[in-house]
Amino acid sequence: MRRAYVIASIELRQRMRSVAWIVLMAIVFLMMLITGVIAWFGFGLISAEARAADPEAGEGGFFYSFVLYEALFLALCVAPAFSGNAINGDRENATLASVQLTAASTSEIIFGKILAAAITGICFIAMMLPILLTVAIATGLNPFVVIISLLLLVIEVVIVSAIGVAISGLIAKSLISVVATYLIVALLCIGSVIFFGLTTLSDRVEVTYKWRDLDLTKVEFNDSGQLTNRDGELLTIDTAEEEAEYCTPWDVSTYENYRTDRSWVFLTMNPFSILADGVPAEFDKFGNPESLFALTASGQRFLQQEPETLSIEDSCRVDDLDSEPSETALETYQKGIPSWWIGLGGQTVFAAGLVWLAYRRTRTPAVKLPPGTRVA
Repeated sequence: MRRAYVIASIELRQRMRSVAWIVLMAIVFLMMLITGVIAWFGFGLISAEARAADPEAGEGGFFYSFVLYEALFLALCVAPAFSGNAINGDRENATLASVQLTAASTSEIIFGKILAAAITGICFIAMMLPILLTVAIATGLNPFVVIISLLLLVIEVVIVSAIGVAISGLIAKSLISVVATYLIVALLCIGSVIFFGLTTLSDRVEVTYKWRDLDLTKVEFNDSGQLTNRDGELLTIDTAEEEAEYCTPWDVSTYENYRTDRSWVFLTMNPFSILADGVPAEFDKFGNPESLFALTASGQRFLQQEPETLSIEDSCRVDDLDSEPSETALETYQKGIPSWWIGLGGQTVFAAGLVWLAYRRTRTPAVKLPPGTRVA
Protein backbone atom coordinates (compact mmCIF):
# COMPACT_ATOMS: atom_id res chain seq x y z
CA MET A 1 0.00 0.00 0.00
CA ARG A 2 3.05 2.26 -0.10
CA ARG A 3 2.15 3.32 -3.63
CA ALA A 4 -1.30 4.36 -2.41
CA TYR A 5 0.32 6.68 0.13
CA VAL A 6 2.49 8.14 -2.63
CA ILE A 7 -0.59 8.83 -4.77
CA ALA A 8 -2.33 10.42 -1.78
CA SER A 9 0.68 12.63 -1.05
CA ILE A 10 0.79 13.80 -4.67
CA GLU A 11 -2.91 14.64 -4.54
CA LEU A 12 -2.47 16.59 -1.31
CA ARG A 13 0.52 18.54 -2.68
CA GLN A 14 -1.51 19.57 -5.70
CA ARG A 15 -4.34 20.79 -3.50
CA MET A 16 -2.01 22.69 -1.20
CA ARG A 17 -0.79 24.68 -4.21
CA SER A 18 -4.33 25.76 -5.06
CA VAL A 19 -5.48 29.08 -3.64
CA ALA A 20 -9.12 28.02 -4.01
CA TRP A 21 -8.84 25.50 -1.16
CA ILE A 22 -7.36 28.10 1.16
CA VAL A 23 -10.21 30.47 0.33
CA LEU A 24 -12.76 27.69 0.89
CA MET A 25 -11.27 26.82 4.28
CA ALA A 26 -11.34 30.48 5.27
CA ILE A 27 -15.00 30.74 4.28
CA VAL A 28 -15.88 27.62 6.28
CA PHE A 29 -14.00 28.93 9.31
CA LEU A 30 -15.82 32.27 9.15
CA MET A 31 -19.18 30.51 8.86
CA MET A 32 -18.37 28.39 11.91
CA LEU A 33 -17.25 31.47 13.83
CA ILE A 34 -20.37 33.45 12.93
CA THR A 35 -22.59 30.50 13.81
CA GLY A 36 -20.85 30.10 17.16
CA VAL A 37 -21.27 33.78 18.02
CA ILE A 38 -24.95 33.78 17.07
CA ALA A 39 -25.54 30.56 18.99
CA TRP A 40 -23.86 32.06 22.05
CA PHE A 41 -26.39 34.91 22.18
CA GLY A 42 -29.16 32.32 22.08
CA PHE A 43 -27.90 29.39 24.13
CA GLY A 44 -25.42 31.40 26.20
CA LEU A 45 -28.11 33.50 27.84
CA ILE A 46 -30.21 30.40 28.48
CA SER A 47 -27.16 28.74 29.95
CA ALA A 48 -26.63 31.59 32.40
CA GLU A 49 -30.23 31.35 33.57
CA ALA A 50 -30.02 27.56 33.87
CA ARG A 51 -26.78 27.78 35.80
CA ALA A 52 -28.31 30.27 38.24
CA ALA A 53 -31.37 28.06 38.77
CA ASP A 54 -29.48 24.78 39.00
CA PRO A 55 -25.67 24.72 39.21
CA GLU A 56 -25.66 21.05 38.19
CA ALA A 57 -27.66 21.63 35.02
CA GLY A 58 -25.95 20.54 31.80
CA GLU A 59 -26.47 23.88 30.14
CA GLY A 60 -23.66 23.53 27.57
CA GLY A 61 -25.05 20.53 25.74
CA PHE A 62 -27.46 22.40 23.46
CA PHE A 63 -24.84 25.01 22.59
CA TYR A 64 -22.17 22.45 21.68
CA SER A 65 -24.53 20.12 19.82
CA PHE A 66 -25.87 23.00 17.72
CA VAL A 67 -22.36 24.07 16.72
CA LEU A 68 -21.35 20.48 15.97
CA TYR A 69 -24.44 20.02 13.78
CA GLU A 70 -23.28 23.09 11.88
CA ALA A 71 -19.82 21.54 11.52
CA LEU A 72 -21.33 18.33 10.14
CA PHE A 73 -23.47 20.32 7.71
CA LEU A 74 -20.46 22.24 6.40
CA ALA A 75 -18.37 19.07 6.18
CA LEU A 76 -21.08 17.36 4.12
CA CYS A 77 -21.22 20.43 1.87
CA VAL A 78 -17.50 20.55 1.08
CA ALA A 79 -16.67 16.81 1.01
CA PRO A 80 -18.23 16.14 -2.43
CA ALA A 81 -16.33 19.10 -3.89
CA PHE A 82 -12.90 17.56 -3.28
CA SER A 83 -13.85 13.92 -3.87
CA GLY A 84 -16.44 13.94 -6.66
CA ASN A 85 -13.89 14.47 -9.46
CA ALA A 86 -10.88 12.60 -8.09
CA ILE A 87 -10.68 9.94 -10.83
CA ASN A 88 -12.51 11.34 -13.85
CA GLY A 89 -10.82 14.70 -13.30
CA ASP A 90 -7.44 13.05 -13.82
CA ARG A 91 -8.84 11.23 -16.85
CA GLU A 92 -10.00 14.51 -18.37
CA ASN A 93 -6.57 16.03 -17.72
CA ALA A 94 -4.86 12.99 -19.29
CA THR A 95 -2.95 12.18 -16.08
CA LEU A 96 -4.82 9.04 -15.03
CA ALA A 97 -3.35 6.95 -17.85
CA SER A 98 0.16 7.95 -16.81
CA VAL A 99 -0.50 6.76 -13.26
CA GLN A 100 -2.02 3.51 -14.54
CA LEU A 101 1.19 2.81 -16.46
CA THR A 102 3.17 2.79 -13.22
CA ALA A 103 3.51 -0.13 -10.82
CA ALA A 104 0.51 1.12 -8.83
CA SER A 105 -2.49 -1.19 -9.08
CA THR A 106 -6.06 -0.03 -9.61
CA SER A 107 -6.94 -0.69 -5.98
CA GLU A 108 -3.94 1.35 -4.83
CA ILE A 109 -4.94 4.23 -7.09
CA ILE A 110 -8.49 4.27 -5.77
CA PHE A 111 -7.38 3.87 -2.15
CA GLY A 112 -4.88 6.70 -2.59
CA LYS A 113 -7.60 8.95 -3.98
CA ILE A 114 -9.92 8.10 -1.08
CA LEU A 115 -7.13 8.68 1.43
CA ALA A 116 -6.32 12.09 -0.05
CA ALA A 117 -9.98 13.13 -0.06
CA ALA A 118 -10.45 11.90 3.52
CA ILE A 119 -7.36 13.74 4.75
CA THR A 120 -8.59 16.90 3.06
CA GLY A 121 -11.92 16.56 4.84
CA ILE A 122 -10.17 15.93 8.15
CA CYS A 123 -8.16 19.12 7.57
CA PHE A 124 -11.43 21.03 7.35
CA ILE A 125 -12.52 19.44 10.64
CA ALA A 126 -9.16 20.34 12.19
CA MET A 127 -9.74 23.93 11.09
CA MET A 128 -13.10 23.88 12.90
CA LEU A 129 -11.59 22.21 15.96
CA PRO A 130 -10.53 25.39 17.84
CA ILE A 131 -14.11 26.67 17.77
CA LEU A 132 -15.57 23.32 18.83
CA LEU A 133 -13.08 22.88 21.66
CA THR A 134 -13.60 26.45 22.83
CA VAL A 135 -17.34 25.85 23.07
CA ALA A 136 -16.83 22.50 24.82
CA ILE A 137 -14.40 23.93 27.39
CA ALA A 138 -16.46 27.07 28.00
CA THR A 139 -19.59 25.04 28.70
CA GLY A 140 -17.86 22.38 30.80
CA LEU A 141 -18.98 19.53 28.57
CA ASN A 142 -18.10 15.92 29.27
CA PRO A 143 -14.80 15.18 27.42
CA PHE A 144 -16.06 11.72 26.46
CA VAL A 145 -19.00 13.31 24.63
CA VAL A 146 -16.62 15.61 22.74
CA ILE A 147 -14.31 12.75 21.70
CA ILE A 148 -17.12 10.50 20.47
CA SER A 149 -18.84 13.33 18.58
CA LEU A 150 -15.62 14.34 16.80
CA LEU A 151 -14.87 10.70 15.96
CA LEU A 152 -18.31 10.26 14.38
CA LEU A 153 -17.82 13.51 12.48
CA VAL A 154 -14.55 12.20 11.02
CA ILE A 155 -16.13 8.86 10.09
CA GLU A 156 -18.96 10.59 8.22
CA VAL A 157 -16.47 12.69 6.26
CA VAL A 158 -14.45 9.58 5.34
CA ILE A 159 -17.58 7.74 4.15
CA VAL A 160 -18.74 10.68 2.01
CA SER A 161 -15.22 11.02 0.60
CA ALA A 162 -15.23 7.35 -0.38
CA ILE A 163 -18.64 7.75 -2.03
CA GLY A 164 -17.42 10.78 -3.99
CA VAL A 165 -14.27 9.05 -5.24
CA ALA A 166 -16.29 5.99 -6.24
CA ILE A 167 -18.82 8.10 -8.15
CA SER A 168 -15.96 9.84 -9.96
CA GLY A 169 -14.78 6.42 -11.13
CA LEU A 170 -18.24 5.43 -12.34
CA ILE A 171 -19.21 8.62 -14.20
CA ALA A 172 -17.06 9.95 -17.03
CA LYS A 173 -17.80 13.66 -16.64
CA SER A 174 -16.39 15.31 -13.52
CA LEU A 175 -19.15 17.92 -13.23
CA ILE A 176 -21.86 15.25 -13.37
CA SER A 177 -20.07 13.10 -10.79
CA VAL A 178 -19.78 16.02 -8.35
CA VAL A 179 -23.48 16.77 -8.75
CA ALA A 180 -24.29 13.06 -8.30
CA THR A 181 -22.27 13.00 -5.07
CA TYR A 182 -24.18 15.99 -3.75
CA LEU A 183 -27.44 14.26 -4.67
CA ILE A 184 -26.41 11.15 -2.72
CA VAL A 185 -25.57 13.29 0.31
CA ALA A 186 -28.94 15.01 -0.04
CA LEU A 187 -30.59 11.59 -0.32
CA LEU A 188 -29.01 10.55 2.98
CA CYS A 189 -29.86 13.79 4.77
CA ILE A 190 -33.22 14.76 3.28
CA GLY A 191 -34.33 11.69 1.37
CA SER A 192 -34.20 9.53 4.48
CA VAL A 193 -36.70 11.86 6.16
CA ILE A 194 -38.92 11.87 3.07
CA PHE A 195 -38.89 8.07 2.83
CA PHE A 196 -39.72 7.86 6.53
CA GLY A 197 -42.65 10.21 6.11
CA LEU A 198 -44.05 8.47 3.03
CA THR A 199 -43.81 4.97 4.48
CA THR A 200 -45.31 6.15 7.75
CA LEU A 201 -48.30 7.72 6.00
CA SER A 202 -48.97 4.48 4.13
CA ASP A 203 -48.84 2.24 7.22
CA ARG A 204 -51.57 2.78 9.80
CA VAL A 205 -53.26 0.84 12.56
CA GLU A 206 -56.76 1.21 13.98
CA VAL A 207 -56.90 2.23 17.64
CA THR A 208 -59.95 1.70 19.84
CA TYR A 209 -60.48 4.53 22.31
CA LYS A 210 -62.71 3.94 25.37
CA TRP A 211 -63.51 6.57 27.98
CA ARG A 212 -65.98 7.36 30.72
CA ASP A 213 -66.48 10.16 33.27
CA LEU A 214 -68.08 10.78 36.62
CA ASP A 215 -71.76 11.52 36.59
CA LEU A 216 -71.52 15.02 38.01
CA THR A 217 -75.25 15.08 38.76
CA LYS A 218 -74.71 12.53 41.52
CA VAL A 219 -71.58 13.91 43.20
CA GLU A 220 -70.63 17.14 44.97
CA PHE A 221 -67.50 18.94 46.09
CA ASN A 222 -67.01 19.82 49.77
CA ASP A 223 -65.27 22.92 51.10
CA SER A 224 -61.89 21.21 50.73
CA GLY A 225 -62.52 20.47 47.07
CA GLN A 226 -62.95 16.74 47.67
CA LEU A 227 -65.57 14.66 45.92
CA THR A 228 -68.48 13.49 48.08
CA ASN A 229 -71.77 11.76 47.53
CA ARG A 230 -75.05 13.48 48.28
CA ASP A 231 -74.86 12.35 51.90
CA GLY A 232 -71.62 14.32 52.34
CA GLU A 233 -69.43 11.23 52.58
CA LEU A 234 -66.15 11.07 50.72
CA LEU A 235 -66.71 9.41 47.40
CA THR A 236 -65.19 5.98 46.89
CA ILE A 237 -65.78 3.80 43.87
CA ASP A 238 -64.60 0.31 44.69
CA THR A 239 -67.46 -1.97 43.68
CA ALA A 240 -69.39 -2.65 40.50
CA GLU A 241 -72.52 -1.22 42.10
CA GLU A 242 -70.77 2.06 42.86
CA GLU A 243 -69.40 2.21 39.33
CA ALA A 244 -72.88 1.70 37.91
CA GLU A 245 -74.25 4.46 40.15
CA TYR A 246 -71.62 7.17 39.80
CA CYS A 247 -69.99 6.48 36.40
CA THR A 248 -71.31 7.28 32.96
CA PRO A 249 -71.53 4.45 30.41
CA TRP A 250 -68.41 3.64 28.41
CA ASP A 251 -68.09 5.55 25.14
CA VAL A 252 -66.13 3.89 22.35
CA SER A 253 -64.61 5.39 19.23
CA THR A 254 -61.89 4.41 16.78
CA TYR A 255 -59.18 6.33 15.00
CA GLU A 256 -56.08 5.55 12.96
CA ASN A 257 -52.54 5.90 14.22
CA TYR A 258 -49.29 5.71 12.26
CA ARG A 259 -46.91 2.74 12.53
CA THR A 260 -43.59 4.51 12.95
CA ASP A 261 -42.13 1.35 14.46
CA ARG A 262 -41.86 -0.08 10.93
CA SER A 263 -40.44 2.95 9.15
CA TRP A 264 -38.00 4.50 11.64
CA VAL A 265 -35.18 2.45 10.11
CA PHE A 266 -35.03 4.92 7.19
CA LEU A 267 -33.87 7.61 9.60
CA THR A 268 -30.87 5.54 10.65
CA MET A 269 -29.09 6.38 7.37
CA ASN A 270 -29.29 10.09 8.13
CA PRO A 271 -25.83 11.46 9.13
CA PHE A 272 -27.37 13.80 11.69
CA SER A 273 -29.32 10.91 13.21
CA ILE A 274 -26.15 8.81 13.40
CA LEU A 275 -24.30 11.62 15.14
CA ALA A 276 -27.14 12.19 17.62
CA ASP A 277 -27.66 8.53 18.48
CA GLY A 278 -23.95 7.68 18.60
CA VAL A 279 -23.01 10.41 21.08
CA PRO A 280 -23.67 9.45 24.72
CA ALA A 281 -26.96 11.09 25.65
CA GLU A 282 -27.12 13.18 28.80
CA PHE A 283 -30.28 14.00 30.75
CA ASP A 284 -30.97 16.12 33.80
CA LYS A 285 -32.35 14.81 37.09
CA PHE A 286 -35.91 15.17 35.76
CA GLY A 287 -35.20 13.03 32.70
CA ASN A 288 -35.13 15.95 30.25
CA PRO A 289 -32.53 16.00 27.44
CA GLU A 290 -29.54 18.28 27.93
CA SER A 291 -28.50 18.52 24.29
CA LEU A 292 -29.84 18.33 20.77
CA PHE A 293 -28.18 14.92 20.55
CA ALA A 294 -30.22 13.54 23.45
CA LEU A 295 -33.37 15.24 22.16
CA THR A 296 -32.97 13.71 18.69
CA ALA A 297 -31.97 10.28 19.99
CA SER A 298 -34.87 10.04 22.44
CA GLY A 299 -37.27 11.17 19.72
CA GLN A 300 -36.01 8.53 17.32
CA ARG A 301 -36.30 5.82 19.95
CA PHE A 302 -39.84 6.97 20.65
CA LEU A 303 -40.59 6.20 17.00
CA GLN A 304 -39.45 2.61 17.60
CA GLN A 305 -42.36 1.93 19.95
CA GLU A 306 -45.31 0.00 18.56
CA PRO A 307 -48.53 2.02 18.90
CA GLU A 308 -51.21 0.67 21.22
CA THR A 309 -54.37 -0.68 19.62
CA LEU A 310 -56.47 -0.03 22.75
CA SER A 311 -56.50 3.26 24.65
CA ILE A 312 -58.57 3.56 27.83
CA GLU A 313 -59.27 6.78 29.73
CA ASP A 314 -61.15 6.18 32.95
CA SER A 315 -61.96 9.51 34.59
CA CYS A 316 -64.54 7.91 36.84
CA ARG A 317 -62.16 6.14 39.19
CA VAL A 318 -61.46 8.61 41.97
CA ASP A 319 -58.01 7.14 42.53
CA ASP A 320 -57.15 7.71 38.87
CA LEU A 321 -58.30 11.32 38.66
CA ASP A 322 -54.72 12.45 39.14
CA SER A 323 -53.20 11.49 35.83
CA GLU A 324 -50.14 9.31 35.83
CA PRO A 325 -46.88 11.10 35.05
CA SER A 326 -45.98 10.90 31.39
CA GLU A 327 -42.92 9.01 30.26
CA THR A 328 -39.76 11.11 30.40
CA ALA A 329 -37.30 11.43 27.54
CA LEU A 330 -34.78 9.42 29.56
CA GLU A 331 -37.23 6.53 29.99
CA THR A 332 -38.03 6.60 26.27
CA TYR A 333 -34.33 6.61 25.45
CA GLN A 334 -33.65 3.64 27.71
CA LYS A 335 -36.54 1.62 26.26
CA GLY A 336 -35.31 1.94 22.66
CA ILE A 337 -32.37 0.33 20.91
CA PRO A 338 -29.29 2.15 19.59
CA SER A 339 -29.54 2.78 15.86
CA TRP A 340 -26.27 4.53 15.02
CA TRP A 341 -24.52 1.26 14.18
CA ILE A 342 -27.29 0.39 11.71
CA GLY A 343 -26.81 3.68 9.89
CA LEU A 344 -23.02 3.52 9.90
CA GLY A 345 -23.12 -0.08 8.74
CA GLY A 346 -25.54 0.75 5.93
CA GLN A 347 -23.48 3.73 4.79
CA THR A 348 -20.27 1.68 4.90
CA VAL A 349 -21.77 -1.15 2.85
CA PHE A 350 -23.17 1.35 0.35
CA ALA A 351 -19.81 3.14 0.01
CA ALA A 352 -17.93 -0.17 -0.28
CA GLY A 353 -20.28 -1.31 -3.05
CA LEU A 354 -19.70 1.88 -5.00
CA VAL A 355 -15.93 1.58 -4.54
CA TRP A 356 -16.03 -1.99 -5.86
CA LEU A 357 -17.98 -0.85 -8.93
CA ALA A 358 -15.50 2.01 -9.44
CA TYR A 359 -12.65 -0.51 -9.25
CA ARG A 360 -14.22 -2.61 -12.00
CA ARG A 361 -14.75 0.50 -14.11
CA THR A 362 -11.23 1.88 -13.61
CA ARG A 363 -9.11 -1.26 -13.85
CA THR A 364 -6.95 -1.85 -16.90
CA PRO A 365 -7.09 -3.10 -19.55
CA ALA A 366 -10.53 -1.54 -19.96
CA VAL A 367 -13.00 -3.69 -21.82
CA LYS A 368 -15.34 -0.82 -22.66
CA LEU A 369 -15.22 2.94 -22.12
CA PRO A 370 -18.00 5.51 -22.49
CA PRO A 371 -17.99 7.47 -25.77
CA GLY A 372 -15.73 10.50 -25.67
CA THR A 373 -13.59 9.22 -22.78
CA ARG A 374 -10.05 10.54 -22.95
CA VAL A 375 -7.46 7.78 -22.62
CA ALA A 376 -4.16 9.64 -22.89
